[in-house]
Amino acid sequence: MEIKISLITICKNSEATLERTLQSVISQSYKNIEYIVIDGNSSDKTKEIIEKYRDSIHYYISEPDRNSSDALNKGIRVATGDYISFVNSDDYLVDSNVVKDVVEAINSNRNCLIFYGDVEIRPNPKLSNDITIFKPPSPDDLLDNITLNIDPFLGASYYSSKVFATVGYFNISTVYANDLEWFLKVFAYWEAKYFYYIPRTIFSYSMCGESSRDIEVTLKAAYEFIDNAPMFQTEYWLKRRIRNMQQKIIYLEKFCQDTQELSMNRLIIIQEVTKQVQFTTIFKNFLREKFFVPFRYLLNRVYRRDFK
Repeated sequence: MEIKISLITICKNSEATLERTLQSVISQSYKNIEYIVIDGNSSDKTKEIIEKYRDSIHYYISEPDRNSSDALNKGIRVATGDYISFVNSDDYLVDSNVVKDVVEAINSNRNCLIFYGDVEIRPNPKLSNDITIFKPPSPDDLLDNITLNIDPFLGASYYSSKVFATVGYFNISTVYANDLEWFLKVFAYWEAKYFYYIPRTIFSYSMCGESSRDIEVTLKAAYEFIDNAPMFQTEYWLKRRIRNMQQKIIYLEKFCQDTQELSMNRLIIIQEVTKQVQFTTIFKNFLREKFFVPFRYLLNRVYRRDFK
């Protein structure tokens, strides 16, 4: 039987970005997709944009919700697919073959329950235009990385419906790091052999989202979940967490040093360019005073005209 994929988009006042999200789902070459859109009773043109694509959306509701966890849960409850994933309104699938490639991976690895891949990360355009590709850790390294708040992106992961049936939905009392809190529940049930990494970019993630804007609050919440996770309370994991944090500190110190050196090199280049510009200006003024001004005076005398 052909695998059915449920894709869920949650949105609220997303008129600036939603259409690209909708188009990225609707244009998928794999057709056995159930598309679910949950709107939080938007007051801008979001509803109008959704209506434009209504024929391609299998389930749509617009009503107030408590937070993103509440909205995600609404979508999960009505989903009927074998696998479920999320494409939020600031994000989009990177090409039309994403779902097709994910389904091929599922068909080739029927023992796995969670499939995940790479993420294209788009920074705030006010700060940078440099797009980066995040490559998540392998299944065997997932737990070590989660102790450092590095987990597979929610939108770059496809979950068997069995996962939600077993561990439940997102905690609606959680506003920040709700995906990490839920991931920790997943790892309490399934070990690495049930995860499968797909070596391709799955979706494009915007750093302009709510969790990215409130980064300090999000990180604090994430590490509280990690600190309180039962699986990390053993002496073994406490030692590994200390080791992982030490390695992260070393990496950050090296990164800061490299960034400082890069900044110094850029400063030197800027200073050299400034010198060249200053020299060019001086030389230009020299030519003007020594050659152009006398030549213009001569032309004025000869032709009795005012040459500017």
